Amino acid sequence: MLKTIALMVAMTSVETVEPPTDAQVLRAMPRAPRGIPYLFEECRDNITIVKRPVGQVTVAMTFCPLREPKQVRITKWACEVHYAETMHVSFPFNVSMTKKRVQLVYIDKAELVR
Repeated sequence: MLKTIALMVAMTSVETVEPPTDAQVLRAMPRAPRGIPYLFEECRDNITIVKRPVGQVTVAMTFCPLREPKQVRITKWACEVHYAETMHVSFPFNVSMTKKRVQLVYIDKAELVR
């Protein structure tokens, strides 16, 4: 189950562009530790992603193969990933623990300004 909440914060200096996809956010997170099958396993359940723009910078390109100079707009996104971390231990006896976790991931998105 993957829920996405995209927050568009009304900031006067930041024009909102397309937020990062859920797949980009999940790829940027650290991997879950690998376990030993049937002894120790760890998984992430009930994932919720909250995306919000943090800032925006426009940078002039120093070298552009096209005739006219271009600018690049870089938008920084702060993505909070809320999930339940579940650990299963099977030896010497069965134990299952669930903890709520929050992971903060920063993603930069760049686009060409014309």
